[in-house]
Amino acid sequence: MSGRRHAGLIFSLACSVFLVDQRLQESQTPPIEVRSGDSEMTARAATSKKQSMTERALARRSEYWPKVRDEDLWHRKRNDGYATIPRTLPILMNVIDYMTSGKPAGPTYLALWCRNPDESVVTIDSQEVLAEESGFTGERKVTTWRARMKSLADLGFIDPRRGASGEFQYVLIPNPHLIARRLRGRFPEAMWAMLFERGSEIGASDLTIAPAQLAPKPTAAGGGRSGVRRAAVSPTK
Repeated sequence: MSGRRHAGLIFSLACSVFLVDQRLQESQTPPIEVRSGDSEMTARAATSKKQSMTERALARRSEYWPKVRDEDLWHRKRNDGYATIPRTLPILMNVIDYMTSGKPAGPTYLALWCRNPDESVVTIDSQEVLAEESGFTGERKVTTWRARMKSLADLGFIDPRRGASGEFQYVLIPNPHLIARRLRGRFPEAMWAMLFERGSEIGASDLTIAPAQLAPKPTAAGGGRSGVRRAAVSPTK
């Protein structure tokens, strides 16, 4: 056998051994776990869904309200004075009203959310104003409002601190979905089912996934959210 043929045979055998070894390693390598939330496909699907919802809404508006102009409508990107609230808030208010039966604190909770900035700390300089915004009137309106605030604090939906203006000058609003999870069993299961289903519709993973399975979402430098007009919500307005 010539030296050239001999070298070629050795090279072929070496390549065969390498390929067999490579395939063996690939078969023994565990599959890589890919989180759906991190996939580019999921992001594209969410964007497409949002666009399709916008398109459907505009089509319906054009069909049923053809004479309505954009300037006739309130829009957060054109009008100042908006707040960001959970889409589940109506159901959460029902849960709160059930758990404060006879002395419903849902409207009081809503008034706090309407003053809630992104930092989740509400500053209350006038309890009388908050009492009126919560729907209370008369001489005992502030006293009644304070009782509702205490009920919210006892349930865990707020965490108040005393300041120069009184015991509820500074109010922290924790994630209400996590509070509702903790309180599950103290209100009807039908309410929880409604809350869970609504959470599934809007993609609220803090409702539909156990807390231990949730991974923290990355935040932008400085803690702010891009595209949000910070001046639109003030802790004192």
